[in-house]
Amino acid sequence: MQRAITLLPAIGIWLLAFAVTNANMIKNADFEQYDSSLLPLEWNGSSDDQEAIACDRAVKYRGTASLRLRHATRTSYSSVWQTVAVEPNRWY
Repeated sequence: MQRAITLLPAIGIWLLAFAVTNANMIKNADFEQYDSSLLPLEWNGSSDDQEAIACDRAVKYRGTASLRLRHATRTSYSSVWQTVAVEPNRWY
């Protein structure tokens, strides 16, 4: 138990350093920016239902929008992703 307690501050400092140094690597991470079709800018998506992926202005945590993934059936699918530039031999 003592080890876990002593590691928590170190983990917190690492996470803070990670957040500060990599703050802008993911673009539009809060999904606040979207096009006229309500698709999030800077993100790619794939779905078997054209309306499954959208920014939702009614449901949000902070700001004005959130990402909504909605499926009409249990067998439908969707995914969203973004390409992030990284450098070799560097920790992220």
